[in-house]
Amino acid sequence: MLRFIFKDKEEKGEKKEIRTFWIYAVGEFVLVFLGILIALQVDNWNQDRRVRNLEKAMLHELLANLYSDLDDVETNIGMHNEAISSSKIILSFIDGAEPWNDSLAIHFGNLNIGSIFFENISSYESLKSLGIDLISNDSLRQQITHLYSVSYDYIASLEELSLKHTFEILNVSVAKLLYMTAPMHTYVPLDVSEMRASNEFRHNLMLYLSFNSYQLNTYSKAKDELLSLIDAIEKEIS
Repeated sequence: MLRFIFKDKEEKGEKKEIRTFWIYAVGEFVLVFLGILIALQVDNWNQDRRVRNLEKAMLHELLANLYSDLDDVETNIGMHNEAISSSKIILSFIDGAEPWNDSLAIHFGNLNIGSIFFENISSYESLKSLGIDLISNDSLRQQITHLYSVSYDYIASLEELSLKHTFEILNVSVAKLLYMTAPMHTYVPLDVSEMRASNEFRHNLMLYLSFNSYQLNTYSKAKDELLSLIDAIEKEIS
């Protein structure tokens, strides 16, 4: 009888040991699993922090480039305003009967004005190589892409057409009717009456005025877009 009692106690003890073993085993597994999850979470957090730091650095670079582009745009706006003003003065002169005066020479010299937009795209090219999706703000990403891929490309194509007209068409008319004087970039008519009678010169001058007016409008829109993007990036950085 005692042998059965001892045997029963031994079996119960073995079961208890097995149960204790599994409790510890499961506990260790849970601890290891939680440790792995925490490690992954920390790694993801560190990775996200590195990406966000890279994004912020890229936005700072973009901002510096955009301020440089804004200066260039404002310079070109000034040039087109000057070209438009001189074109209107010349048109008034050739359509009128006023005698020549030397103050007009500088306005004829301004018929050589043609803007070239020196946009700084280094930071945008870097961003593209990293992936445009680095910019987490969807609206900001769309603004950046539109400026560089649409607005800047349009300015470049418009400038190409305008410069082609200025130097290949208008300047041919100028060379027939005016000569350069000292200081440089001032012009005087060879014959005022002949210049006033030239439909070719007047037509090309009107085209020059139209190109400059259109470019002025395009640059003014680009300036507004630049200011809006600069403001958006500064808010995102802060």
